Amino acid sequence: MMLRTIVLCLTLGTAVATSQVTTARMEGTVLDNAGALVPGAQIEVLNPGERQTFKTITDDKGYWAVPSLVSGNYKVTIAHPGFKTEVLPNRSEER
Repeated sequence: MMLRTIVLCLTLGTAVATSQVTTARMEGTVLDNAGALVPGAQIEVLNPGERQTFKTITDDKGYWAVPSLVSGNYKVTIAHPGFKTEVLPNRSEER
C-alpha cells in the first residue's frame, strides 16, 4: 500500500478577553497531496513547555480546531490510516 502525505492548512489566531487574559486558537484543514479533504484525521497539539496535549479529529470537511491555548510553541501531529504521519514542530502561538 502506498502511503500518501497529508497537507495541513494551518491558521493561527489570537483573542484577547476583556479581563486581559489572552488565549489563542489553532485550527486548520487537512488535505491529501491531491488536494482532497481528509475527514477523520487524528490531530494532536502538544505544548512541551506547559506539558499539555490537546487531541481532536477532523470533521467531514477535514477541518479541526483547538481553542483556548496559552501562548507558546506547539508541535502538531496529524495521523490517519493509509497516510504518512506528519509532525509540524515549533508552531508558534503568541498573544
